[in-house]
Amino acid sequence: MQPNQTETKTVQQTEGGGTVASSALLGITSPDNLTEIELSMSNCDHSVDDGLADALKAGGVFARHAGWNFNGRVWWTDGKFHEQVWTYHVPREIISADTLEELMKAVNDEYGWE
Repeated sequence: MQPNQTETKTVQQTEGGGTVASSALLGITSPDNLTEIELSMSNCDHSVDDGLADALKAGGVFARHAGWNFNGRVWWTDGKFHEQVWTYHVPREIISADTLEELMKAVNDEYGWE
């Protein structure tokens, strides 16, 4: 990967109900111009706050996804939820999914469930 680039993964639902992630290298896209909200996703109890999906879909905001080995910034655009995953103060990749639960699973499978 070149500097100032991040890997983007899109999680797609399969006919059997599972998910498949595909990757593509893209320039960094981030929620830098959005306002952070208090609602979040947490690995502490593997929860998504009530109302988070609706708040993100309303636009103009992002939320946090806190894990032991990473921190993510989550937002909604282009009909999907996206998470920019950071480790050691560096953005690593953006993972996208249709639902927040699918997004949490995809990120946690890659970066840990703690």
